[in-house]
Amino acid sequence: MRYGLLSYRWSANLGDEIQSIAARQFLPSVDCTLNRENLDRDPWFDQRPLYVILNGWFMHRPLHWPPHPRIRPLITSFHVTDEVLIQNRSKISPAEKLLEGRGREYLIDHGPIGARDKRTLELLESKGVKAFFSGCLTLTLARSPSARARDYICANDLDPESVAFLKARSPFPVVETRHTDWLTIGSLLRMRKAKALLALYARAKAVVTSRLHCALPCLALGTPVLFITDRADDRRFSGLIGLVRHCRQQAFLTGESEFNLEDPAPNSDDYLALARPLAASCATFVSGTQSAAERALPAGQAGMA
Repeated sequence: MRYGLLSYRWSANLGDEIQSIAARQFLPSVDCTLNRENLDRDPWFDQRPLYVILNGWFMHRPLHWPPHPRIRPLITSFHVTDEVLIQNRSKISPAEKLLEGRGREYLIDHGPIGARDKRTLELLESKGVKAFFSGCLTLTLARSPSARARDYICANDLDPESVAFLKARSPFPVVETRHTDWLTIGSLLRMRKAKALLALYARAKAVVTSRLHCALPCLALGTPVLFITDRADDRRFSGLIGLVRHCRQQAFLTGESEFNLEDPAPNSDDYLALARPLAASCATFVSGTQSAAERALPAGQAGMA
């Protein structure tokens, strides 16, 4: 069997690569990478089906949907938006392209769709697409107990005032990170950088972040995390923000967040109600492809694939 993994040629957001790292842990191999923005292109390497977990944000350039017929997808942790990003030169919203005509038919044919957030679930169901709330695949990231250093705090994509507040009150060194990266080019290098960020978060005493795609992985990694946002009602966060401790920036700066920087309490394990079924669905998807491969073998060769 052949397996593909999403890459993100026109994205500066390393959170996309973190999504692919979450998908990669379930795949027996990666035979090629597929640019999320060109999924309608024929996979290059041979004529066999290519099995892919389609998770994350779809899409920045939605004109290249639906995917090529040889792509056999598991569509889960799927986010659709009606927001038109600057990269989207067509000015057609992803929801308009993906949820109408052939795009909608594709989702119906490959449903039920796992919706990353409840807003996406609403959009899918409003178009007659069978769907369910899956949560984000980054909730399934594997933790490494041996990776604990716990002698620093990470400040991820915080504004200067919040960083200064954190450094003034933290009893530990503060390490600043950014998920926006326009300089690292190429799927392999970007994946390495995203893995390095996850390793950094896994060893931290705590993480304070303004990025949901940092906060959710920290739940899976077992690192105490505080999500700072003044947009808790953002529809992108619907169904997800309640999984993680969060507060407004002003509450953080005034100490009202009650997040103990010296001895942060463990995260809630509520996320496991989403993570476990997600992991099981990905494992079932892969085991199904392997069973199909064995059925296709000549008599006597089953189990030797």
